Amino acid sequence: MTERRASGACGPVQSRRTLGSQRLFLVAAIYACAALDGGALADDNDSEIAIDDTAIEEIVVTGTRIKRRDFVTASPLATIDSELIEFSGQATLEETLNSMPQVLPRSGRASNYTDSSAGFGAAEVDLRGIGPGRSLVLLNGRRMAPSGIGNSVDLNNIPLFLVDSVEIISGGASAVYGSDAIGGVVNIITKQDFSGIGIEAGMMMAEPGDAETYDLNLALGHNIADGRGNVTLYLNSLERKALYAGDRDHTATIWTDNWYEGTLEPFGSVYTPSGGVGYPPVDFGNGPEATTFDPDGTPRAFVAPDDFYNFAPEVYLQVPLTRTAVGLLGHYPLSDRIEAYVEANYSRNETELNLAGVPAVGWAQVNLDNPVLTPAARQHFADNYVCAPNLACIYFGRRLVELGQRLQRLERDRYRLVTGARGEVGDGWDIDA
Repeated sequence: MTERRASGACGPVQSRRTLGSQRLFLVAAIYACAALDGGALADDNDSEIAIDDTAIEEIVVTGTRIKRRDFVTASPLATIDSELIEFSGQATLEETLNSMPQVLPRSGRASNYTDSSAGFGAAEVDLRGIGPGRSLVLLNGRRMAPSGIGNSVDLNNIPLFLVDSVEIISGGASAVYGSDAIGGVVNIITKQDFSGIGIEAGMMMAEPGDAETYDLNLALGHNIADGRGNVTLYLNSLERKALYAGDRDHTATIWTDNWYEGTLEPFGSVYTPSGGVGYPPVDFGNGPEATTFDPDGTPRAFVAPDDFYNFAPEVYLQVPLTRTAVGLLGHYPLSDRIEAYVEANYSRNETELNLAGVPAVGWAQVNLDNPVLTPAARQHFADNYVCAPNLACIYFGRRLVELGQRLQRLERDRYRLVTGARGEVGDGWDIDA
């Protein structure tokens, strides 16, 4: 990263080759200085005005090693700097990115769904809502290996407290990066000049002993080669406690929107511990309806919403997570034009997903003389479901609460090592090996 200064009547104005607020500040400062200089000239024509004719170099968007000028295009771009990340107070990167309008909050501490891509316990980014597999994640301009099946990257493997900025391109990126960037590109840039010892500790909780999150970060950095190189070691430890949806009044019940009445009504699953027959429907006096059973086995009509199974209290409202990460970031100038670099890290993530007991659903054939059936149920089957002599055919479903909850424990170890050399090898030629 280079730095230039422009001087004028307003004093020195510092600019960096970054994006977002710094570039806007530079442009605003230049115009403000020009306006003040013009006013001073009108008031006093004899005053001398110092003019710095230093040309400001072109601001180059980072995040790509493709530098051909025919790739220059107008793309929607957003930049999150380290100050905004710190101000958010979040312990994980996906929670900060999920607050951006370009990002669909697909995964995070409340992602407890095993039927989605967030169901393998990873923290992903989903630009424009077309899937994390179409959102390319870069670290310092280089692609990261996928964290599972597909192209998605687990953001838990990135040291949040060493992130200097995050650049988000949400349009036109596939022309440069390929089909895995149809949704856009997220380029995460780490600090390249961290020097000294850094200790960061955080704790979040709703109230004492409730939904706690503990985060500890240690970093040791040192500038070398007269500040042109740097070596940084870091360690991160995070523990996020579990919180059940049943622990909160507003999430302890499943609700649905009744568009016809304009009201919210209790909702849930039709697969209940008492079991039921969804097809064929039976007329109990008010038209064809599904059949359910009382605790004593007596068949009756399924009544919504009273008979719905409320599975909310059994699922996680905050998914537990334990993370340990250690890594090394460094770069060293081999000459005036070439520098060597290294990025190495190891991370271990342990998380859990939890859902209510599994429902058993499917077509079944039941003998009418089955001893498990009560006399009332046997007569109900004989009157409504007979498909062959002494045989009833039904579409049956029941929640198997006897088997307990569906608990998944996920443990993931990840190693990453990137090393190479980059720089200029001639007039207009760059190398990154």
